[in-house]
Amino acid sequence: GALPVAAGEPVTPKKAGRAGGARLSPMDAQRIAKEAAAALPVNEDGPGQAYLTGRGLWPETWEIFGLGYRLAGKTGIAPRPAICMPWALSSGRIVAIRYRFVTPHAEERGGKTHITKLVAEGGSRFSGHLFGGCALSGPDNVPALVLCEGEINAMSVWQATNGAVDVLSLGSEGQRLTPAAVTAIRQYKRVIVWADRGEVARAALASLPGAVGFRSPYDKDANDWLQAGRLCEILERLVYGGNE
Repeated sequence: GALPVAAGEPVTPKKAGRAGGARLSPMDAQRIAKEAAAALPVNEDGPGQAYLTGRGLWPETWEIFGLGYRLAGKTGIAPRPAICMPWALSSGRIVAIRYRFVTPHAEERGGKTHITKLVAEGGSRFSGHLFGGCALSGPDNVPALVLCEGEINAMSVWQATNGAVDVLSLGSEGQRLTPAAVTAIRQYKRVIVWADRGEVARAALASLPGAVGFRSPYDKDANDWLQAGRLCEILERLVYGGNE
């Protein structure tokens, strides 16, 4: 059956209202993602294509994860070129959309420079979900599942193994796993928690007894190692080697 890809506590209507008003409807999410994907043609040069190619991600990976290109912004930030990253469940339903600016937005606030790399579509609900459900093969079909931070890292892991391992991302918030998600993830023969933030790693490992904990070597994340051509080698050791 489908893996119930869920994390964090259920969002109550009161919390949802404080988090950004009306929930993003599946219909609107599908429309936005479809329009953004159409704006990211493989055979054209543009800021979206250049960004993803520069990160070492293949067009096949863009398609698997439903990536797109769109101008995105929020209050106080004018719309800017961004990569559209839909959070699709294994059922295909999109529950949230995050945008990664092609060029990080720098602004001065209180005498300090603040860098904004990410922004979300209004009404997105990341709490209760994980990124990557759209590409899961299931515990009976792969030797391991990698749980990591960040969408780009998750896509890098998937690409480096040509989908030979499953991967889910906690996103930039480092969400907590629900009991249902823990039960589903523990069905995998081997679980690898690749997390560089200590509190995220500790929480995930505490929920997943027997999982292998791993931190990025030399402060290079999964995407850095993908670009260096070494990610597959690292993952082979983690999947088939002993506990780190």
